[in-house]
Amino acid sequence: MPRCWQLNAGVQSYKRSFADECKRCDEMARRLGFLLTEVIAAGLAPLPRDEEAHLAPIVDLDSSLKQTHEEMRVMKANEVEVLRSHNALREHLLVLQARVLARQA
Repeated sequence: MPRCWQLNAGVQSYKRSFADECKRCDEMARRLGFLLTEVIAAGLAPLPRDEEAHLAPIVDLDSSLKQTHEEMRVMKANEVEVLRSHNALREHLLVLQARVLARQA
């Protein structure tokens, strides 16, 4: 990723005319990193970059990334909740099985 802040070294970062674009790019890079981490954690291989593909406008890309990132974050939270419920049900089942065995003895 190009380092935009080196273009105007004498100007403070918040006064630069392109500071908002740099912040947007940093935020998109963070979201892409999160999505890449989740894809790899799921055991999937990311697709290679298609050099001949037409690039989408940055506004459209930013909007899509925001939506995808939010959906992935919600799915991750749901996964944690499902695992918590599953573990609680397994514990409950073990307790019930232990009571049945105790009554039979």
